[in-house]
Amino acid sequence: MPNFAEYYFFLTQLTAPIRIALSDLSYDVQIPFLAAFVLGLIGAFSPCQLSTNVAAFAFISRDVGDTNRVTRSAFAYTLGKILIYSIVGGMAILLGVRLQQVSVPVVVFTRKALGPVLILLGLV
Repeated sequence: MPNFAEYYFFLTQLTAPIRIALSDLSYDVQIPFLAAFVLGLIGAFSPCQLSTNVAAFAFISRDVGDTNRVTRSAFAYTLGKILIYSIVGGMAILLGVRLQQVSVPVVVFTRKALGPVLILLGLV
């Protein structure tokens, strides 16, 4: 059975052509909204996002017989991701240049806190 590093490496190699093409495209796009959309697509093809989305939709579709419930749950999940990313993006715009200075301690704390939180959520 492959370990996590092998799995991550496999997904990275699998999505590399898409990410590289989108990255090249993001440098050429002169419209800010379209550039943000392309950068969002790059993030969506990262291995951690692919794993998260697959796991979320597997969880959501556990009641495959009730299509209305699955559809509502998938829509709520997608809307939640849009909302959170929009809030984070809005905060990044408001903070501007200070974001880089402020983000390092926040990222360090979040990485340390996220593991135990996910374990607790998994147990629940």
